[in-house]
This record gives sequence, structure tokens and C-alpha cells, in this order.
Amino acid sequence: MRLAAVSRALVALALLSGASAHGQTWICTPDHTLGFSFDPQQGWQPTEFAITTQYEVKPISVGNDHYGVTLPGERRPRYLCGKILAKGSIRCADVLKKRQFLVNIHAKRYLHSNTAGYYDVIPGTNADQASETPFMEMGRCWKVGEEPLSPR
Repeated sequence: MRLAAVSRALVALALLSGASAHGQTWICTPDHTLGFSFDPQQGWQPTEFAITTQYEVKPISVGNDHYGVTLPGERRPRYLCGKILAKGSIRCADVLKKRQFLVNIHAKRYLHSNTAGYYDVIPGTNADQASETPFMEMGRCWKVGEEPLSPR
């Protein structure tokens, strides 16, 4: 537990110290979000979600996690990421590694997925109604200060 508190403190310190000034920040917005939702009468059904959330991918410079993904206005990252790879990709995941956020800054695209809940449920619960809805989201990213890209 103490290590987790130290990790959170380091993330907060990096965000407050202006680490984002040393790198670029990207804004990512979804084009399509597809997944499954549970209906008590019909069971699991394919669904297209109307997601309008924007994400910020920005430097946090803590250990090997060089970037983080937040919602606008949030200080604490929802996803921690590694370094930018040669092809421009950044791989990010939540702490439990059940949600991923993959960005390519050269292609200016991202994928966001949630596999939590559907198969990994708590025993003794109504698994279908208690499950999170699995989804895959795709969208566009642009550097802060650039014009947003048109949907493709």
C-alpha cells in the first residue's frame, strides 16, 4: 500500500512541476465506439455508443511511464503509457491492464478498448447485469495548437 501512495505522489508531483512543458500534448476525440450492452429481455446485443469524450495524451515523466491519458480538466491519468516508439506509437493501459489506449502520433489515430467486466465478474453476482460493457473505440488525435482533423 505504501508503494501505491508513493507512486500516486510521484505522478502528482510530475504533473504539478510542469513536466508537460517538455513534451507535446495531444487531444484525441472518438469517431466511432462499438461494443455490446446487456438487455434483460434480449441478452447481449451489439451497440454503437454515442461517445463524445475527448482525451488528453500528455507527458508525465514518472519512471518508465512517460505519458498519461486524462480527461480534460483531470490531473491524475486514467492510463499510464510508455515512451513514444520509433513508428510514433504510444501504448497505454489502466492499472489492471483491462483497458487499453493506443495512440499513433504520426498517423494521428487512436484505439481505446475496454475488456473488463464481461468475462471477469465477481462470483455470486448476476454476471450479465453486473458486467461492464465491452467496447472498442477509434478516433483522431491532433497536437494542441493544431487544427482538429476531419473524420475519416
